[in-house]
Amino acid sequence: MKTNENNAREKIPITAENLHELVASIPKEQFEKGRAKLDKLMAESHKFWEEREQESRKSEDTSD
Repeated sequence: MKTNENNAREKIPITAENLHELVASIPKEQFEKGRAKLDKLMAESHKFWEEREQESRKSEDTSD
């Protein structure tokens, strides 16, 4: 059993020839969790920049 654990932790060099195999070996749940995290971060980023743009417009309007 320890042999399997060691093999799982073994670092495999990524090449163009084995990239598809490495990606296929990643559990689907890991991709879904990663995508959910990225979606959340992107939503926060969009909200931040929208608020910043609105503040910028307000300051431009008051400076006239």
